[in-house]
Amino acid sequence: MNTLNFLDPLLSVASHGETRDSHRRSFWTGIKSEYLLPDFFSLAGKAVPGANTGLERALSAFFKPEVVRFLLQLPNTYWFYRLLRESVMVRAASPVSVDAADDRIDGTMMDLALQRLRAKHVDGFDLSMPLLSLSPAELCARSVRGLILLRPMSDGKTEQIEVNPLLAAAAPVVA
Repeated sequence: MNTLNFLDPLLSVASHGETRDSHRRSFWTGIKSEYLLPDFFSLAGKAVPGANTGLERALSAFFKPEVVRFLLQLPNTYWFYRLLRESVMVRAASPVSVDAADDRIDGTMMDLALQRLRAKHVDGFDLSMPLLSLSPAELCARSVRGLILLRPMSDGKTEQIEVNPLLAAAAPVVA
């Protein structure tokens, strides 16, 4: 499969999804098939026949296994589409893979995408400050930017505040 053939359509899906799901930026909803755009599944099915039949299979059309595992842990679809955009841009700038039979986005490319994402979202924030030491205004500013997330508690009535793992002081590494 040649992911280079799908970069422009993936960038378009990422842009549309990011706009559509911007209201989720500060909420932990997880990643579920029903939250993703049908266009993403359609592209996956064009890239790899049958890949449009489930979330993991669709993700596997464009991403290597270690990246799929990482993406399934994302807090919501807004951050999925942000990372999709950044990873497509990293892939487009990367040299053509030596393994032309499998040039999907790998962990190293996703780590670069994460670096790009962090650079755009954390500027001006001291991520080492504990949440309890922040003023209400600082908490609001971080929430609006998606640096902190509201995650539903098991009772379904209350939420807890969590640091967005993608933008935390100790950012995740995929590769």
